Amino acid sequence: MASQGRESKARAQRIELDYYKTPDGIQRGKLALTFLGVVAVAAWFALNLEWDGRTLKSSAGGRLRSSPGPLIEAHATWEANCEACHVPFTPIKGNSPLDALALTAKTSTAASRCESCHAGSAHHAAPAGMNVAKNDCAGCHQDHQGRLARLTRLDDSKCKSCHAMLGDFRHEGSANPALANIEGFSTGLSNSHPEFEPLKHPDPGGIKFNHALHMSPGLTTTPGGKPFLASKIRLEKDRDAYRGSSGVADSSVSLRCQSCHATNPADLRAPGRVDLSVAATTGASMLPIRYEVQCRACHELGFDTTKPDMMMTHRIQPSEVSTRLREYFSGEILRDDPAFMARYVPARPGLGPISALEPKVQTLGDRLVSKVREASTLLFDGDRACQKCHDYASRDQLGAPTQVKAANIPQVWFTHANFDHSAHRGVDCRSCHAGAYPDATPASMSKADVLIPGIESCRQCHAPKAQAGWMAGASSKVASGGATFDCTLCHSYHVRGTEAVAGGTRTIAPETLRDIEQFLRAEPR
Repeated sequence: MASQGRESKARAQRIELDYYKTPDGIQRGKLALTFLGVVAVAAWFALNLEWDGRTLKSSAGGRLRSSPGPLIEAHATWEANCEACHVPFTPIKGNSPLDALALTAKTSTAASRCESCHAGSAHHAAPAGMNVAKNDCAGCHQDHQGRLARLTRLDDSKCKSCHAMLGDFRHEGSANPALANIEGFSTGLSNSHPEFEPLKHPDPGGIKFNHALHMSPGLTTTPGGKPFLASKIRLEKDRDAYRGSSGVADSSVSLRCQSCHATNPADLRAPGRVDLSVAATTGASMLPIRYEVQCRACHELGFDTTKPDMMMTHRIQPSEVSTRLREYFSGEILRDDPAFMARYVPARPGLGPISALEPKVQTLGDRLVSKVREASTLLFDGDRACQKCHDYASRDQLGAPTQVKAANIPQVWFTHANFDHSAHRGVDCRSCHAGAYPDATPASMSKADVLIPGIESCRQCHAPKAQAGWMAGASSKVASGGATFDCTLCHSYHVRGTEAVAGGTRTIAPETLRDIEQFLRAEPR
């Protein structure tokens, strides 16, 4: 034991007591790294500066190196021009913690930079007591997320921050909530998205239309009649569009969904029948239903098949129809009785008619009135013309119609949501619009039926991915869900009155326009 004590003492004496005064390799390395770090930071700042001949300022390359990430594709022009969006000493977000420093006015001027290009409409009004930052663009639309990012695709939390509690608020003087609480689109939530609003009301369209009848094989113009043949269609350009798939001239007219509903004029097989200036479409919405394109082939507006030159123009009111009939029959009477044109006209007005011609004038007048009345009855009250599809808004004292009700066919059913038919073009129409088919249960035979799909139809795809058989109603062999279902997939926040908001603010022009040089410099207005 004594030997070990002597050895420990000998080892302790070999240790230099002032070792800390002499740096070793590790300490020298730390000092070197610290020095290099300071030099690197100084060099980095130096590289970020440039001399413009008058002042030392930040360079474009330096700004890019300081950026938290690349801008979206639409903003890439100003990636090195931070002042295009950022206001010095002003937080880009209206609810930033830096607001407490009060370095600038409480009203952020950063939003004005956005509004100089994006003249968006007003925000939704926030109920009293709900903390919603007004005119705070960057609060929801955050850039620097890469070229392919989309500023309009927001996380559901942005929407739920208000919509999850809207049921707690009331309009002034109302005991009922303005809107229900909504926490998401998928099922299983306590406050899931309600059924689509158009399905809660009858079809607002004013056209008498029976989908099941028109989609039936062997289409007939009268109940129990013979099939309507394509050869009976008067106009060749209409005949080719509705001939059956066999292509035989005397084949019966065969209708399918695409015969009337299409996103592209070519799908209607209607060359020369569609005005391309009004038929241009992105594929999101169906082309409008127009008599000349979808209806005229089978429902011509004539009162006599022997008078094809006297087909009425669609979209005119009864008063104009009567005027055209009088003009037509007046000409016809003159053609039938050319001698009437030899009637003597006194050289001096006021001498009165020749008594011998008075009975003849009266007879021609009666004939004209009779022909107009007969043709009007066939057009207005017959089963082949106006009344077959339209109702009348008013009639005169004699019962003759004076005003036709507007067709009012909705061009866009979801006026506060986006729906893109082109994104669903691979799905059979029957999958979403089964009621339009005659073998459906039930088949649509009333104009009041709304044939757009309900929310459960959409949830088959737009829901969390479910394995085979897990989801109620799913096939035991087929999984369901998997498609995105976030709020901004269908809804745009910014609104313009009560019109469709599918385009958001894209169609709203800014108050001030720039030339190209001003645009590239992002000069604020």
